[in-house]
Amino acid sequence: MILNYYLLSAILHLPYTIYQYQIRIMKKANIEFSVISKGRLELYHSKTTSECELKGPVQKVEQYVCRASLRSGCIVQGEMLVDMNIDDTIICWFDENGKKYKHDHSWHEGSSSIELFNEHGLVSETYLENRKRESHSTKKYDEAGRLIEMLSYDGANVFTGAHIHKYDDKGNLTIAETYGPQMNLTQCSTMIYNEQNKVIEDKRIDANGEITYWAKVKYDSHHQECERTMLNGDGSVKETSRHRNMYDHEGKKIGQDDNLYSDWVELDEALIEHDAHGNWTIKIRFYNTTDRLKF
Repeated sequence: MILNYYLLSAILHLPYTIYQYQIRIMKKANIEFSVISKGRLELYHSKTTSECELKGPVQKVEQYVCRASLRSGCIVQGEMLVDMNIDDTIICWFDENGKKYKHDHSWHEGSSSIELFNEHGLVSETYLENRKRESHSTKKYDEAGRLIEMLSYDGANVFTGAHIHKYDDKGNLTIAETYGPQMNLTQCSTMIYNEQNKVIEDKRIDANGEITYWAKVKYDSHHQECERTMLNGDGSVKETSRHRNMYDHEGKKIGQDDNLYSDWVELDEALIEHDAHGNWTIKIRFYNTTDRLKF
């Protein structure tokens, strides 16, 4: 018993890979849909194991999505899905301090991206691949964590262009410049904001000084966009679109132009299995919707 205790203690402190199966049961128009997803979407946005609510010395977490079917009340896992409209294959690596330093993201057959993170949890390099490396980019940030420079390269590591961002005192992006292979300016975008830090004007000018995009935006009392006017290069109105936003009693947006949003409503949840560290490995959630299927 003592030997087993020390053996278990040693295992608990070794870096390990965790596989988390999330089973979603969804219903729409009396038709049942079942999807088994491995992991959680929080992996994509979280910077540390604690933000992912992971326990123990987790070294890697893998997330997959598979088709599933209900047979005699049991969920049977089928083929893996790689679909942008559903979920993606995500694999995250964490260092000994629990910080994410690498992130693989696949969205089409043979297509994927690899992101490397700096000590602040910000993306420092990105690689795009489609069975072979197609391009990659490097990024720089200011002290506030805002992107200020992105340099792009092709698969042969030849420089292809750059993006330079500038901000105002409130941290709003006001100027976005795009440069070509010879560091020639190809586009300059300028944004103007209101007191609520919402864009009220967006103008883009190409290398020849011609306006390629010009929009002015208005907002309602909840600071949500309600009108967008597109302008021609001479400032004349090209077209204007308006819509009415719908809100609940708490001021949360629930629809637009008499069309209510259809969000998943979680009805129940059951934790089926967990590992020795307390991380869940199998979880079942039941959802319901009456409008459209959303993942």
